[in-house]
Amino acid sequence: MLNPSLNVMPTLPAQLPRVEVIVDLDEGEKVCGCCQSALHKMGESSSCVFSSALIT
Repeated sequence: MLNPSLNVMPTLPAQLPRVEVIVDLDEGEKVCGCCQSALHKMGESSSCVFSSALIT
């Protein structure tokens, strides 16, 4: 059950399948448009999303 005071969702059951999705830039997009120097990674985030699909 969601506790509104904590604003935290419960964890999903371990038996559900997990899919890792990595979104990355093409190599040509990893350089600064002004000075042409290499860009560096500034951060990372992850989330757990429950998705359901109807199977007919």
